[in-house]
Amino acid sequence: MWWELNMDMEGKICLSCAPWWTHPDADLSSDRPQDKIPWRDHWMQGVYYLPQEMTVQKDSEVSLVSCQDEYSLWFYLEDEKTKYRHYSRPICECGVHMAISRTHVSYLNDGKRSKRFLAQIKEDLVKDATVLDFNGSSFLGMAAAKMGAKTVYILENMKLNINILNDYIKENALENVIVLSELTDEVLEKVTNVVCDPNFSSAILPWENLKVAYLLHKYKSKLKDSVTIVPESCEFWAMPVEFKDLHKIRIPLGTCEGIDMTMFDSLVESSRLISDAEIEAQPLWEYPCKCRGEPRKLVELQMKDLKVTYASDGVHPIVDSESQASNPVNGFVIWAVWMVGGKSISAGPVEWPNVGERVSWDMHTRQAVKILKKTKIVSNSDKWNYQVACDLENGHF
Repeated sequence: MWWELNMDMEGKICLSCAPWWTHPDADLSSDRPQDKIPWRDHWMQGVYYLPQEMTVQKDSEVSLVSCQDEYSLWFYLEDEKTKYRHYSRPICECGVHMAISRTHVSYLNDGKRSKRFLAQIKEDLVKDATVLDFNGSSFLGMAAAKMGAKTVYILENMKLNINILNDYIKENALENVIVLSELTDEVLEKVTNVVCDPNFSSAILPWENLKVAYLLHKYKSKLKDSVTIVPESCEFWAMPVEFKDLHKIRIPLGTCEGIDMTMFDSLVESSRLISDAEIEAQPLWEYPCKCRGEPRKLVELQMKDLKVTYASDGVHPIVDSESQASNPVNGFVIWAVWMVGGKSISAGPVEWPNVGERVSWDMHTRQAVKILKKTKIVSNSDKWNYQVACDLENGHF
């Protein structure tokens, strides 16, 4: 659902929030019509989920039932075979959709990623395994119980998450799964396998998922040396990019339609410095950008010995030395790559980025973004600097 504003009586000027595939300004015959329409990210479409899927055929007749109350709209789809007696408002009864974000729900439904984790857990499980799961907002621990682990402990202290876990445990008749809010020495000494889906429901920025490393550091003295850990390690990467539109949320307006907006820009900037972080999380699959420099590894952390390896000296050329081209850069992106079974699972680009080409981003995670105040034209003489801190003792990254 979307809306349109007719700005003149003749209807010649229309501000539309329609999706690109039905937008009045879109040229559907072009290569990427979604890149040609005006950017109106602050005017988004409304998406409504039907209570039940229905398969419809061409020329078949269905009825869309629209309902509303003081707060919301909801819809039902009916045909000759499907009729509803009550059009009740959809309310989450399982608790999952209140406890975790939609992005996290989509992450849990990413079957390709889940299979990688599950395959490694199955390979690592020993006879009479005792599994410790550090992330109560995932299902890896319960999956390990289904695979044959003798006992599974799930560390979780949020009451809502605990209730959800207990419901899943009951529904799946898992008598060997125990949810704990605190770990005792007695439990830790039994553990043979540590598993942790590195996407905590409480995490916003990518490095906040290093909570797994913090917990390992906290409890490592009580764990056996032979314990296996999934994931094995984590890397953080960064690269300069040119955003097509996302940078517009930060850059000054300057002169807009002949109007000097300098005073407004100053007001916004002074407020931004007080309230906004310099690096923010964004789902970049929604925001087109081009790679404008080779991705660089910033830091690597091994989960087994918690060894931190800092890459390079914190200074990188923006443009590869072999290239003589000048490139526009208006931001930097940072993302995590997790190693499972010796293979990488990216929470950033789904394919290795090529300089000058559009980047395809993982749809189920968010990346860290640093937006520059203005676009810079860079060449092979320009460099970018960074600082990385990793304090496992206090969990600061």
